Amino acid sequence: MTGDLGAILRAGFAAVPPRHHATVRALTRCRTGELGHAHTACPDCGHGEALPRGCGNRHCPRCQGRLARAWLERQRSALLDAPYFHVVCTLPHALLPLCAAAPRELYALLFAAAAQTLQQLGRERLGGELGLTMVLHTWGQRLGLHPHVHAIVAGGALDEQSRWHRVKSRRFLLPVGVIAAVLRGKFLAGLTRLKDRGEVPEPPGGWPKLWRELGEAKKWVVYCKPPFAGPESVLAYLSNYTHRVAISESRIEHFDPQAGTVRFHYRDYADNGARKHETITVEQFTRRFCRHLLPCSFTKIRHYGFLANHARTRELPRVRAAIAKATRRKPPPPVPAPEPQWKPKCPHCGGSATICAALVLPGGKTIVLPAAARLVLWKTRAPP
Repeated sequence: MTGDLGAILRAGFAAVPPRHHATVRALTRCRTGELGHAHTACPDCGHGEALPRGCGNRHCPRCQGRLARAWLERQRSALLDAPYFHVVCTLPHALLPLCAAAPRELYALLFAAAAQTLQQLGRERLGGELGLTMVLHTWGQRLGLHPHVHAIVAGGALDEQSRWHRVKSRRFLLPVGVIAAVLRGKFLAGLTRLKDRGEVPEPPGGWPKLWRELGEAKKWVVYCKPPFAGPESVLAYLSNYTHRVAISESRIEHFDPQAGTVRFHYRDYADNGARKHETITVEQFTRRFCRHLLPCSFTKIRHYGFLANHARTRELPRVRAAIAKATRRKPPPPVPAPEPQWKPKCPHCGGSATICAALVLPGGKTIVLPAAARLVLWKTRAPP
């Protein structure tokens, strides 16, 4: 058996922490029929079929593809005529026990410290406000705990006089050594506040040992990758990161229910990205996977500066006008967010006008959708 995450989690459910029971149950039922069915109909040939519904959970690799495409199309309208940079901020290994014990507090602090660091350096070195999108990842290739944020930063800053300050070089945003030092200071200050308020437990070995380890600058890894080739390449990159989960089913090579083992492949970046394989028990796989289930309602994609959700509508026209004035080019018109391109095809005639006509709930109750709502529901939601 290959690539069936739901079957693996079902077999290893005993190893799931109680706080993750609801999430894992949803993943195990995805596309099995236990969540009900969606009845589709083709208006061209009249063919209809019942498709098992997906769970729609954000940790489910089967349900994220459609949602990622829809999210990317919405973000297209915020692209700017400017270079974009990719900054990665990683927490040191000494903080992993605290991340496991208090993930909501530590991950929120990582977001805040990284965003404040970049915004502060943007004001000091570029003279204005940056716009950035940040995505949280908590895993490594072998499903170990590896909390880090990916920040996509526009290559310039907007000042209070609506002037655009471009980066001095299209190959350089900010010095990574300075980013790491400021990030460390802000994170330690925030962690001290959490400690004083009693919001995080005492780490193994006590606080003095942790302060010593965190004080070593070399353990705070910040990496700034080269800029993207253009705005469209930013979208292509984000499609690989925004809705990614800890492991995709394509990486799961074999699941042996009898032996209770799972084999998957990974990239060993310490060995020049060599592809390697690992076989572990179902319980080990389940425990590793559950480390990366985020707390309920925790937001893993966040926007800051002039790209913040509350400021984007107001600030983006100012940014585009400032960029056009600085580059002496006419500002391009805003790109409207198009309708999602995915449409289910009829397996009988191949037509692409198939609609969702009714939903069958787990208890057997059938909900016939009114004609006006059928196509709308099918377009705006993930495939069933």
